[in-house]
Amino acid sequence: MIKSKKADISGEKVIFYIASVFVLAIFFLFIAGMIFTTKAARANIPEGLENFIFIQRFTNSPYCFTYQDIDTGRYYTGIIDWDKFTEANLNYCYDTENKIVKGFNLKLINQETKEETPAIKTKNWVGRVDEEREIILRLYKEEEFYDGKLIVQIQNAI
Repeated sequence: MIKSKKADISGEKVIFYIASVFVLAIFFLFIAGMIFTTKAARANIPEGLENFIFIQRFTNSPYCFTYQDIDTGRYYTGIIDWDKFTEANLNYCYDTENKIVKGFNLKLINQETKEETPAIKTKNWVGRVDEEREIILRLYKEEEFYDGKLIVQIQNAI
């Protein structure tokens, strides 16, 4: 009898195919697990990032306290205008009306003259301090620049 080799699969090839499918399935599951783990880690917000972003708003937004050059109209981030540091400006740039959001209490200190502003606070501030940060920056007051410090007290949303 003559046998055709086209339909003949030896036992060794079957074992090889089964082992290959098993190894590829494990490899696929390993890669899929790595992808989902990486995506989950990316979705986590690092601790303190949210507060950092709010503080950046106070020091860098033209709607808050940032110094603006009168001649050029340019805003200088990281420089706070002493005269703009008011509760009205704070509540304009960070509106807390009818919202459950973090509350802030801010105070400026001129490190060169030791002069301090009265503390200003958002409308939802109730006096509880959950975190406090100090930010070193520049101040603009009466056409002069000074080294300054911004004290930020943060109250988490209730």
